[in-house]
Amino acid sequence: MPIGFVLIKAAPDYEHEAYLNLLKVPDVLELHPLFGEYD
Repeated sequence: MPIGFVLIKAAPDYEHEAYLNLLKVPDVLELHPLFGEYD
């Protein structure tokens, strides 16, 4: 089973919205959100 980690740069205050939209992608089985200045 392939595993990949992707860092996505989102505009301030849109991190949670990006997270929720990624949950809707059928091939995304897990998300490990990491928010903040040093991610």
